[in-house]
Amino acid sequence: MQKRKLVFVKIAVIATAFTLALLGFQNFTAKYTKTWAASSGPSASHTNAPGEANCTACHTDFPVN
Repeated sequence: MQKRKLVFVKIAVIATAFTLALLGFQNFTAKYTKTWAASSGPSASHTNAPGEANCTACHTDFPVN
């Protein structure tokens, strides 16, 4: 009886971990978007100079710092 209970607990723990991992990976990939970056910084038209845009033209999540 004790051995059966231990097997059930092990299966429950494995199933719970598998379910949480599956849900976690699903949420991670749902938020993944392809982005482009330049190693030398933003293009010359996004310097916030008069008449030019700044980084908020592409990045809308955070205010400019």
